[in-house]
Amino acid sequence: MLSPGTIKMAAGTEGKIRNAWQAREHTVAVLVDLKQAYDRVWRPGLLLKLQQYGVNGRMYNWLKGFLSARYIRTRVNGTYSKSQALRTGLPQGSALSCTLFLCFLNDLSDAIPTFNRLSFADDIALWQSDVDIDRATEALNADLVSLRHYCRRWKMTINAAKTVYAVFSNSREVLAKDLEVKLGDFPLERESLPRYLGLTLDPRLNLTAHVEQLVKKAQDRVSIMRKLAGTSWGSGTTSLRTLYVTFVRPVLEYANPILNLASRTSLEKLSKVQNSALRMVTSGLRSTPITALELATRCEPLCLRREQQTLAAKERYLRFEDHHPLKRMASTFGDVRRRIKKSSFLSTCAELEPRYNPPLNRAPLDGPEWPPDMAPSPIEVKLDLGVNGRKDDTPAQILKAAALECISAFPKEFARCYIDGSASGGVSDGGYGVFIEWGNNERLRESGPVGKSTCSYACERKALARCVQLLKQRNDKGELQGAVILCDCLGLVRKAGTFNPTGLGTIVRTVEDIRNTGTQVACQWIPSHVGIRGNEIADGLANEGRQAPQPEGEHCLADSIQCISTRMSEWWTAEAGINNDERFSRIYEASKTRADDLNALSRGEAIQVFRLRTEHSLLQCSMSKRGWCPMASCRLCGYATESTEHVLFFCPAMRESRSNEWRRQDRRAVLWGAKTAMAEAARLVRVFLQRATN
Repeated sequence: MLSPGTIKMAAGTEGKIRNAWQAREHTVAVLVDLKQAYDRVWRPGLLLKLQQYGVNGRMYNWLKGFLSARYIRTRVNGTYSKSQALRTGLPQGSALSCTLFLCFLNDLSDAIPTFNRLSFADDIALWQSDVDIDRATEALNADLVSLRHYCRRWKMTINAAKTVYAVFSNSREVLAKDLEVKLGDFPLERESLPRYLGLTLDPRLNLTAHVEQLVKKAQDRVSIMRKLAGTSWGSGTTSLRTLYVTFVRPVLEYANPILNLASRTSLEKLSKVQNSALRMVTSGLRSTPITALELATRCEPLCLRREQQTLAAKERYLRFEDHHPLKRMASTFGDVRRRIKKSSFLSTCAELEPRYNPPLNRAPLDGPEWPPDMAPSPIEVKLDLGVNGRKDDTPAQILKAAALECISAFPKEFARCYIDGSASGGVSDGGYGVFIEWGNNERLRESGPVGKSTCSYACERKALARCVQLLKQRNDKGELQGAVILCDCLGLVRKAGTFNPTGLGTIVRTVEDIRNTGTQVACQWIPSHVGIRGNEIADGLANEGRQAPQPEGEHCLADSIQCISTRMSEWWTAEAGINNDERFSRIYEASKTRADDLNALSRGEAIQVFRLRTEHSLLQCSMSKRGWCPMASCRLCGYATESTEHVLFFCPAMRESRSNEWRRQDRRAVLWGAKTAMAEAARLVRVFLQRATN
């Protein structure tokens, strides 16, 4: 998947070309290839530029030493060549080399201010747009002359053989015309499908060729997955799903916000690859609804994920500085008359915003909260309750007992601080609650609103911030002997204990101020809704805060993206119709908690149970509905319907295969219950099918 930086570059390129089309202009672009860009950096020139940027003193001397005394040698069959000193280039494999290379090219736009340019590391794109394509070509050739002079001055080499030009236009006449684009005396080749930042661009920006490449690459990876499992052997559903999410889906979502340019037919090809992969993960029959596959694997439709990532990208651009071109492009889209109605990145955002309703009060992007050498120590956090297994698999009574034991392990004089936050539907009318039991039996209860448009995580963060403020006030009076903050938001507790607590900088710094006075502060995760008195009180206070008048606060990027993601999930479940179909509802609930014992079955057993759950199995009652067999009657006893319930509980031909304990099973819960019950159901169906086909 493209990083936010490369998506930004790609979106900027697409926006510039489309704006030119709106003005009836054509675009000619050159994709520049620098020959051995990192290995050819002129070190004296780089050091000179660093001094011009204000890098002096110890930092300058350290960087000079970093670049000096670099040697290289070759090993062949265990034998080394003589060492040779490297007098140019940047050290390979160092993260600092990337930053130094950007410093070396930073003055490119200042030295040549006449052309349009986008660059990401050594990927440089130049273009000119004009109503007359010949005039645009002439201007671009002048820019290439300036670029050659710049490279010659700073001892860089342009690889003319790999530098190509491309034309973007809706005019057939312009696309058929040959242009003379030259780098010095060397004519550049025209590329009909150029690649920039991994995107294959076509003259009309339909991205058809790019989608075809993604489909082929993803299909090849799905073919590898097929080698890992069959219908009766191989990896389990959980492992296969993880492999799909990490190995295949990133290919299908490469440059997702930009894929809105592609046609619906092209995008459906991507969805078909996901459908094929999910069918392989679950081994569902071809008649199984795609919705059931998505719900069982917790994989949202690609179209919804594309919508979410598109709006998230725009939210990021709207938080840039006012002079940033992407900020101007995203802010002024609705003010420009759109002559061409073809879908684009920003037009898609305009269509989606009324449905997703992202927060309008946007806070600027947060920069680093402190230099690395001044970062405070993370908060001491404890995530383990000493209970084996997952929370969803553990009874509430055991979780409660384990949590109370962890709380009692802290000294009695420590303040017990219970915090909670929640929002209506996870996206609006947020509230926080803080309940503190001081060491002298004194109690403090506080609640308050968070904002009209907010997410539950932001409410939890607000509760933590307010709790830390109260602890600081108490500590300043010398009345705090220690404190443990008890929070049921696992993500927040985990983030507070890292060395990069994004969005929690003020909280972490305040806790460090308290600890510097010798007062210990810790944060303990506790499970929610298991009957812990303090947690229930904090939850009630948070609900009171939701009822209070809500302020119009600013929303950071992470909170806005969380709100969009929550609304995407709501839209997905609504489209899936889980409220109208009991099968889909139960499949969704089982996959959402991740406590489904289906994942603990063998491959063959899990496939049988999944097919029975969806009612798309090899039983004749299911196959007759789809026209796969003429009759629905039982093949062993002749009963009218060969259904799941008949085979598992009533078929007289299977009486000997059923145990006495099995006959006492709850018929409605047997496919959703314990592992042993599901395994037995799979065995009975397998035995039935073997007898029926013999």
